[in-house]
Amino acid sequence: MHREIIHDIIKHGSDGQMEALKDVLIDLIDDVKKEDLQAYKAIEIRLYHILYGDKLCEKYARKWVEKLERNDGGRGEKWSVEQTESVRQAYAPSADKWEWYAVLNSIYADYYHDKFDSSIYYQLAKDFITDKDAVRDKVLAYYMYIVG
Repeated sequence: MHREIIHDIIKHGSDGQMEALKDVLIDLIDDVKKEDLQAYKAIEIRLYHILYGDKLCEKYARKWVEKLERNDGGRGEKWSVEQTESVRQAYAPSADKWEWYAVLNSIYADYYHDKFDSSIYYQLAKDFITDKDAVRDKVLAYYMYIVG
């Protein structure tokens, strides 16, 4: 019965009914979060896929990078979007722009060493993103389960 009611609210409901449905869904998902974190994360990813697809979007890439505490003592991005974009074209042209931005800055933040040149971070980011035996939405899953 719940499927039919939800379908009818979405198809024919008023704005007030849609708002009430939203509240019910939020409450249910909050309850799942309290009881089963893995199930909650799976729901989050499904909702994310509906809105954004299977790549990390700009909004969450920027949130990830903003929170970085770098091993060089800095915070946030080492490289701007413009800088990472020019490197992406040379190192990993098939990588998604926002995933590359987030992963490259994260790799630098976690693995900084004063003896490393930038090409090491570029290669590590490329390897992370193009990992052949990983799930197709690896960067998104990493963000949802580890970072976010």
